[in-house]
Amino acid sequence: MQMSREFSLIVLGATGYTGKLVCEYLARLGSSKVEPWAIAGRNKEKLDQLKQELGVNLSVLVTDITSPSSLDKLCASTSVLISCAGPFTYFGMPVVEACVRCQTHYVDSTGEYNFVRQVIEKFHEEAKKQGVALVSCCGFGSVPGDLGNYFVRQGLGSEVAEVKAFYQMARDGMSGGTARSVMAAHESCGLEDKDPYSLLPKDAPRPPTAPARRGVWYDFSERRLTGRLRCLPPTNALCVARTLCLATVARTWRRLRGLWELLLAQPSRST
Repeated sequence: MQMSREFSLIVLGATGYTGKLVCEYLARLGSSKVEPWAIAGRNKEKLDQLKQELGVNLSVLVTDITSPSSLDKLCASTSVLISCAGPFTYFGMPVVEACVRCQTHYVDSTGEYNFVRQVIEKFHEEAKKQGVALVSCCGFGSVPGDLGNYFVRQGLGSEVAEVKAFYQMARDGMSGGTARSVMAAHESCGLEDKDPYSLLPKDAPRPPTAPARRGVWYDFSERRLTGRLRCLPPTNALCVARTLCLATVARTWRRLRGLWELLLAQPSRST
């Protein structure tokens, strides 16, 4: 159970490309939504510069993510930690471990599905026991595909056989941090990470999946040549499968709980 914390949330890795976007969004929300909050990282000069650019009231925290004591101090001071410090394959696991240890809710922007699988295997049960939420894949590499599938399903109101998602690559390409994360994930992926159900609980039902198309092809619905954006489809498919699984479990639990409460509300009958 969380006690009163100094901060509502802390953004770790705040001076990176994704971290800055998160901080800019939080600054636009206004103090009434998120205050008090803080930015954290290893370079105080860059953090101070970011604070000046944001022009909002926040704290600057210098943290060494290679030091368990430094991470514990950081995590124990906040209710929620948003981590944008990648590549997560290399630097993410100690942060998750500290959050679970300090009973701090954890959110990240990773698209490294091998990292997410390891987090689930190592920390899911303990986090569940501690009442800690571990929410990965909240970045561009996952959210559009995940929410896109959800809204398609909700809009149609029926089962969906196939969902096509198109994205026109920006001229700027991907950030340096994203490129490093893609390479880190590629280097560390094992056979278990090739399983399209690797992020699902072991006893969960396996929804049908279609293999991602490769190469370049002409899409008649879009009337243009298109091709696979190679760094996104694996993560998208895994996240959608996990979301579907967790949503199904949640709906089932709510129905069972509602039935149980209804039974408890019935007057007892003596025989």
